[in-house]
Amino acid sequence: MPRNQPAAPSANDDFSKAQLAMLRDRLADAAFYFRKAAEQGHADAQFMIGLCFLQGKGVPQDADDALRWLRKAAEQGHAAAQEALAAMDVAIESDTPPPSSSAMISSATASAQSPSHETQDSASAASVSPAPQSAPAASLETATEMQKGLDAYSKKDFRTAVRHFRKVAEQGNSDAQWLLGGCYHFGQGVPQSYEGAVKWYRAAAEQGLAYAQHALAYCYEFGEGVEQSDAEAAKWYRKAAEQGYAEAQLHLGNCCRNGQGLPQNYENAAKWYRMAAEQGHVKAQFHLALCYKYGEGVEQSNAEAVKWCRRIAEQGGLASRNSRWTRSNENGKILGDG
Repeated sequence: MPRNQPAAPSANDDFSKAQLAMLRDRLADAAFYFRKAAEQGHADAQFMIGLCFLQGKGVPQDADDALRWLRKAAEQGHAAAQEALAAMDVAIESDTPPPSSSAMISSATASAQSPSHETQDSASAASVSPAPQSAPAASLETATEMQKGLDAYSKKDFRTAVRHFRKVAEQGNSDAQWLLGGCYHFGQGVPQSYEGAVKWYRAAAEQGLAYAQHALAYCYEFGEGVEQSDAEAAKWYRKAAEQGYAEAQLHLGNCCRNGQGLPQNYENAAKWYRMAAEQGHVKAQFHLALCYKYGEGVEQSNAEAVKWCRRIAEQGGLASRNSRWTRSNENGKILGDG
């Protein structure tokens, strides 16, 4: 896809979701949506998922995948990706560490703002509008309001963020509804109100937004703003999980393991843990390791348990703070049982 050709609306939507995830510091979710957008040819998303793989942010670190996505973006004329590849080549030739992803993003942002560039190749998650260039005026207005809200939110100016999110949410935008629900949930820019949170989460969830479905499920699980219901929680976790949302897959796995809102089923628990684990979700990897350790829902395997514990350690997760989880003795028993 030529660099000056706008990405498909669905790719822009996915890129927008990745931006929202980054603002909430949910790196695995951000990587998931960056990848979805990248697979549709979104150059900025290809650049960002390349950085995710390069630094192991939200996905297992993988230099080959990093290079593959950076090259795809560079082939579209993405200036920041081209500069990142050049920097990596220099690092390899001089046997020095490659630049950090934050340094690359800073360089990309500066490059994008340079008047010598005809196009704006912003790699900053808070500065790329999710609207396609050819969108109707109403869509551009919505994108502008959302961007103002995101910018304000990133600066912790929550009152301003709420004003922009509300304007878009009342027009039926599911992303804005989810964000506005979060502001009510945590009392950001508005008085804290679980009922207000549920109202907006439900509006977005019924439109199919996985984030909102997960948030609504959480409210049902803990009785925040609604009558507590394990069945409703499991229902909404499943809706989000079936869309590939890793956090919901983890929680649905817990529901299956504990018989919470649906019949207890260790096999299904392991299935959902695996789906989230393969996306790089550390807690899911930990639970999957336990499934293998105790033979719950899978054939017992110390080797598989250790493998998943090592995966956690490689990502700097739970096991990196206790290396005993990543070792086994001559009998194959995982250490760290206390």
